[in-house]
Amino acid sequence: MSKKINFTEGPLLKNIIIYALPIIASNILQILFNTADTIVVGQFATNKSALPAVGATASLIYLIVGLAIGISSGANIVLSKCVGEKDPKKAKKVVGTAICIGFFLGIALAFVGVFGAHTFLTWMDCPESVIDLSTLYVRIYCLGLPIVF
Repeated sequence: MSKKINFTEGPLLKNIIIYALPIIASNILQILFNTADTIVVGQFATNKSALPAVGATASLIYLIVGLAIGISSGANIVLSKCVGEKDPKKAKKVVGTAICIGFFLGIALAFVGVFGAHTFLTWMDCPESVIDLSTLYVRIYCLGLPIVF
């Protein structure tokens, strides 16, 4: 038995909290992802520069993830409007369009990230002692962006 949740009716605060929980969970998962990276690098890396290299990329990675969350929130708003209007045909189009835009934007950002990682880290005043490892980490992260988006 499936339980349907109608966000257009009922107590507003409860619906907002239910809507916000997945967004909060995704932010927590991103923090745990970076924590796991730090733990793994700290435990297994033989290069003493590896841990600071991962740490030096945190702001850039958060920027990319924040962009992905912002874009998906925008798509959710349009989708919510379609659901509120009870227009499933339009909702399917919105979902398809959002997936396509996310995938192609992910490819574009992967390209920019792979080829611009060193430049971005230089702009962020990444220490010279770790910039090469930081660049490698960002490039590897960016290769996964089409899936993330």
